[in-house]
Amino acid sequence: MKSTAARVFLGLACVLSPAMAWAQSAPVARSPAQALDLSKPQFDTVSPDYGMSLLTSAPAATVVAEVEGRTITLGQVGDSIRVLPRATRALPFDRVYTMILTQLTQIQALAVRAQRRGLDEQPAVQGRAKLAYDNAVAEAELVAEASANLTEAMVLERYQKDYAEKPGPEEVEISIIVVDTENEAQAILTELAGGAVFETVARRASRDGSASAGGNLGFVQRDALTAEIAAVAFTLAPGQTTARPLKVDDAWFIVRADGHRQGPKLPFAAVQARIRQALMRESFPTLAQAALEGLIVRTFPISGKGSAVQP
Repeated sequence: MKSTAARVFLGLACVLSPAMAWAQSAPVARSPAQALDLSKPQFDTVSPDYGMSLLTSAPAATVVAEVEGRTITLGQVGDSIRVLPRATRALPFDRVYTMILTQLTQIQALAVRAQRRGLDEQPAVQGRAKLAYDNAVAEAELVAEASANLTEAMVLERYQKDYAEKPGPEEVEISIIVVDTENEAQAILTELAGGAVFETVARRASRDGSASAGGNLGFVQRDALTAEIAAVAFTLAPGQTTARPLKVDDAWFIVRADGHRQGPKLPFAAVQARIRQALMRESFPTLAQAALEGLIVRTFPISGKGSAVQP
C-alpha cells in the first residue's frame, strides 16, 4: 500500500540512482565492453552508508527478497533509500523500506518479463545497459577522486561563505487532507467553506498518516515538498486554504497554510554533508577532463568511423 504521506515529499515512482547517487557500489569484474548479463545482479553493495539510525545492522549482502530466483539485498534497498530527499528518509523507516522493497521487486519482475520476451537481446537495450554500466563505474571514479581531494578546511570555508552569516531558509507550517478522488476533495472543500473545522475533517477523511494530528505537518522547507505542493503552500496566507484540490501522483490534496517563518540559521553539523556533496559535484567537470590526459581519443564524423566524409 502506498503512503500518501510520502507523496507530499516525493513520489517514489523511480528508485533508480540519479547521476549523483553517492552509492558505494562495486561492479562485478568484467570488461566494460562486454554485454551485460541481465539475468544476474550486476553490482553488490559492499559497505553502504544508509544514514538512517533505525536501519538493521544485518550485512549488506543479506537477501531480503527474491523474484524468480533474482535476489534483492539489504544493501540495494539501503542504497535506494539513500538517494531520497532528507524529508522522505525522515519518514518512519518501516514505511520507506516497504515502498522501496516493493518497487525493487517490481523492477525485477519487469526485467524477468522482458527477458522472457527476448527484449534483453535487442541491440538498443544492450547498448543502454552498457551505457548504464559505464556511467556507474565512471561515477565511482569521480566520487573516489573528489573525496580524496576534499579537505575539511574546504568544507568549513564554504560553510562560512554560504551559511554562517545568512538566515535560515523560509519555512511554512502546513496542514493537509489527502483523498483518493477529485470528487471527494471537492466535497471536502465545500464542507470547509460551510464552516467545518479543518482538523476535524482531516481526522475523519484524510488518507494520510497526518490525519491523527488533524493533518498538520509542522514547519517544512521548500525542498522538503513536492513542486506542486510547494508552489501553492508558500503563496498561501496564514489560515488560507487552497481554493481547488491539488493532484499529486494518484492522490488529491487540500492544503492549508498555518504560518510562515524564517528558519533558524543552519548549524555546520546540519549542512556539512550537503556542502561536501556540492563541492564534489563542482569538481566533477575538472576531474572528467583530466581523465582524458594520456589517453588516445579519436572522434569521427557523424556518419561514423571509416566513412568517406572527412572531419
